[in-house]
Amino acid sequence: MIICANVALTVAGGFSMKKLWQLISTLQILVHYPLLNLPMQANVIMVLKGIQDISNLNIIPKDKIKAIISSIVTDSSDGVRDSFGEMGYESSNTLHNMGLVAILVVGILIIIGLIVLIGKICAKSNMQGFFISQFCYRAKNVIQKIKAKLMFNPIIQAQLKGYIKLSLACLISLQNVSYQELYNLQFSTLTPGSRATNLFLLLYFLAAPIGLTLFLKSKDPQLLRTPAAKTKYGSMYMNLKTTSLSTLFYTTLYLFRRLFLGLTIVLFPNSPLTQASLALGCSLFMLVYLLHFKPHRSFNTRMFEILNEFTILIVTYLTLMNADIVTDDLLRYNIGWTMVGIIGLCIFANLVNVLINMGRKMYNKIKLLIIKKGYFKKAKPVQAPTERRALSEHFGDHQQE
Repeated sequence: MIICANVALTVAGGFSMKKLWQLISTLQILVHYPLLNLPMQANVIMVLKGIQDISNLNIIPKDKIKAIISSIVTDSSDGVRDSFGEMGYESSNTLHNMGLVAILVVGILIIIGLIVLIGKICAKSNMQGFFISQFCYRAKNVIQKIKAKLMFNPIIQAQLKGYIKLSLACLISLQNVSYQELYNLQFSTLTPGSRATNLFLLLYFLAAPIGLTLFLKSKDPQLLRTPAAKTKYGSMYMNLKTTSLSTLFYTTLYLFRRLFLGLTIVLFPNSPLTQASLALGCSLFMLVYLLHFKPHRSFNTRMFEILNEFTILIVTYLTLMNADIVTDDLLRYNIGWTMVGIIGLCIFANLVNVLINMGRKMYNKIKLLIIKKGYFKKAKPVQAPTERRALSEHFGDHQQE
């Protein structure tokens, strides 16, 4: 059932990825709530585990990914909490926790390396001959098209979508490391999955939101609206207004929010009330930001973003109630079903929005095809008398001569 829903969402994403991404970004936050050390009911955990693959867009079965990763690296000896293992973080090894993301990142880097290598070979090639010159000319054109597709939007999208999983994987690998161990790390041996590598990756994740803000601040708002800029950097400000830095700051908050959640999970494992309070404060801050600055361009996107954030806020509040206020097991169980219902309504509303958007796009395309077909049918009868009139005039002139 989950795989069928996963494939359906992926197909829908081909038509309306912008609308679907709103739902996925919300689910990415919710599926990490069981990692908080809070009393969460089994029914809620079961539902969140069910939608975890959907939120990560994992079509390839997880067991096959783990088999591929296990053949590359060996597992670390450090253990992890049971809650981490239940939600897919079964090891302190970063590559194991990254799963499909690691394979995609390596694949993209290999493709980019091959493109750059072939481009340099074709640029410096002095070989003569018609076939060789034609091959180099076509190869350059193909490389330019691939560059336009790969640099840099897909790389940016991969980082935005996998940011929470990558940063949390690095934090898990470093959670059992003392300050003395960090000081004595052997940075000369940067093997995949080593703590030194994870530390460098964590520094990158900390610097990424700040670098993103500085990059968008340095760009002219008029330049960001051009098709060339959207092709290269559009993923940084997708669906956002480019009129001011306060609206573009949404993407930075998007990254900081995920990093903050990972830090909350790892740094405060023995303080459930602190974890719930920080998560609640983060949700309130994001909701106030959305209501005050209204960063999204379209009214529909803005309303659904507020709906999704409000869903996270309610789920966070109910989780806080279970952690500190409610003590009756039956009441906690009923609150769990309430949380499941709220999450289900949110998913249903977003999917209906995606389907309506898909239907509208398909209707417009069919309507455009019908209009074009009708135009050509009307153009042919008009064209025929015009041609006959021109021939008769030409024939009459010829007779007069």
